[in-house]
Amino acid sequence: MNSVELILFPNYIAGDSTGTFSFNVYKVTNGWTESGFTWDSLTALTYDGTSLGAFSGAVTDSDSVVVSLSPQLLSDWFTDAEEGLSIYGLILRSPGASGPGTVIRGFNSFESSETARIPRLRIIATKNSVIDTFDLESGYDTFVLNGPALVDPGKSLYVHPTLGYSGMLVFDVSAIPHKAVVHRATMELSLDPRYSFYSRPALDSVIATFIVDSMARSDLYDSNLPISERSGNVYTLNISRMVQRWANGFPNQGVRIKSYDDYIGSSALGGVNPFVFYNSQSDASLRPRLKIIYSTIR
Repeated sequence: MNSVELILFPNYIAGDSTGTFSFNVYKVTNGWTESGFTWDSLTALTYDGTSLGAFSGAVTDSDSVVVSLSPQLLSDWFTDAEEGLSIYGLILRSPGASGPGTVIRGFNSFESSETARIPRLRIIATKNSVIDTFDLESGYDTFVLNGPALVDPGKSLYVHPTLGYSGMLVFDVSAIPHKAVVHRATMELSLDPRYSFYSRPALDSVIATFIVDSMARSDLYDSNLPISERSGNVYTLNISRMVQRWANGFPNQGVRIKSYDDYIGSSALGGVNPFVFYNSQSDASLRPRLKIIYSTIR
């Protein structure tokens, strides 16, 4: 076997597009599944600590990332297959980085509709003086992400799609007369540009859901889900139906703010960009606000 290459095709970026990113490749030595695998699952995952290959550099969307791996990997896998042993694949681990220039890169998966840009192992071997090249292009994969909440302590409302963070707000609407007719109620959230960044592709939107039990943190997804509109650093959501319920006497247990990427689930674009909004402890001009137009019945 002359050489083995892992070839990956970028489809996603967060952070500095010109920044350097890096990872090492290791041989996994125990079983795992793509469904249900979380960051905590890494503690039970074992892999050989010797790196089989590594990459470090800047990459554009049109590039491919090619990592030369030790040919011994395929020899070991062929031996395992002959002996009826399982093959558990590879883990790509970033050494971890933060600060200016940090970049996160995502790659097409085996399920990608771009069949020409799915992951592959390219094997070049010589047999009977003939050099042959073939690609392995089928398999399964997953990814996990972890990291600290980048916020201004005490002054931030933090929403993150991949890490599953959402924000909760309670507005005092006691000044609205009981049974008032709410014509329009708009909630405004101001983004803190110091801690927010954008990835692509991703949806630059958040949603609001109606909390029905603040202790259990359960919420209700309205059939007409409020989705934000953005102007500058201000995200506006129409929550008129929620405010009308409060005016009608439904207990006010607040509103949950979630990333729209997080809401659409399996079809999500997988954004890792955080939404960091100013909270009620921030300067008055930046705090969340609720603007209501209503009339009373005489």
